[in-house]
Amino acid sequence: MADQPSLETLRHAIDRLRVESGASDADIAEAVATILRRQTVIDPFRETPEHAETLWHLTWWMFIRASALDLRQFIYSSMALDVIQDGTRSLEETIDDLEELESSFGLDSPAPLPVDNPEARQIRKAFQRSARLSEPLDELEVDDLEDRVTEAVTELLKREELFRELSSAIAEDLMVEFDDLAQDGEFDDAMHGSLIEPDEEADASGRHQHDYDELDRSEDYVERADERYEQGDVDGAVEDYTRALDLDPDHPSEIYHRRGVAKAAMEETQGAIEDF
Repeated sequence: MADQPSLETLRHAIDRLRVESGASDADIAEAVATILRRQTVIDPFRETPEHAETLWHLTWWMFIRASALDLRQFIYSSMALDVIQDGTRSLEETIDDLEELESSFGLDSPAPLPVDNPEARQIRKAFQRSARLSEPLDELEVDDLEDRVTEAVTELLKREELFRELSSAIAEDLMVEFDDLAQDGEFDDAMHGSLIEPDEEADASGRHQHDYDELDRSEDYVERADERYEQGDVDGAVEDYTRALDLDPDHPSEIYHRRGVAKAAMEETQGAIEDF
């Protein structure tokens, strides 16, 4: 069995990738999301083998190693990619979370399963197999990493009911966290960095009293939804996120996450769970 891989080595590799490629955290997060969905490295990273290898290492850490320690991390890591891409979180913060996870759990002493049944235990074993290394991570061929990522992810995603149960369990945990934050007056501070101040133009339901133009592009609806959410028009934000999803049904994960946050702020628990 190889020595435990080092997150410090990953940090240095990502720093080199940033300097040499000029990539932002959002660019890196998009590349990792593409690896997860399609098992391929996007341009311009594919042009440099060392950069492609670093992205595969990051994908392995976020979705294989982390999920082997705590199966919930598969969903949390997906959410992390979304918020890194929209600029509300840094890649460094995500790596800090991975370090905290490493200090709390091990492959032989993982976190309790949020959905404890034989199928979930089987999936965790699949992630643990892919997370156990017989040689140092840096010496693994990219093809080997691809096989490890693909095997574990496929095992989880082909079990649709378990994936839904896992997502719902995590969303319920988040709703409890949201409730605690709301009671402390810290909900939007945690999600956006500043508290929502009620807008004087909003009625009791949170709906604003002026009309909004129809838009042509999904990204325009998302931009306006973000603005409406920040202004306290949470109901209007949900409407605009929904219109964005109507226009862009093939790439909805980030939009679903944002709409789920807005629904959570409205205490629409079931709707938020479904979106998360």
